Amino acid sequence: MKKNRVLLFLVFLLLSGGMILQAQSNLIIDNLLEEEQATFGKTAYLAMTAAGLAPEDASPEQALAVLERQEWGIKVRGAGDPVNLGEYSFMLMKAFDLKGGLMYRILTRPALCLPGAGLSRLY
Repeated sequence: MKKNRVLLFLVFLLLSGGMILQAQSNLIIDNLLEEEQATFGKTAYLAMTAAGLAPEDASPEQALAVLERQEWGIKVRGAGDPVNLGEYSFMLMKAFDLKGGLMYRILTRPALCLPGAGLSRLY
């Protein structure tokens, strides 16, 4: 009987720990959606955790450090600096190892990687 209680308690701890990690991830997403302009740190967090390159309990600053180590040619800025759609789509393209569309392959500009890159399947 005591083993059952211990086992039940361990299962509860495991489940509640997962909920805490999920809550942090949701908090960052909620904060991002409330902002007028997306920030570099939070979008890096989303891309790095979604691709499995950073743990979900990482902070946006830790996600930026992971991004900086990737050597993708992305100019890493401060966590609070604004990011545009081209930069974010380029980050996603690199994080998920997707090939760019025809115009991206010709001009290799981050703003051109979203069309034709297959990123629509991520949304």
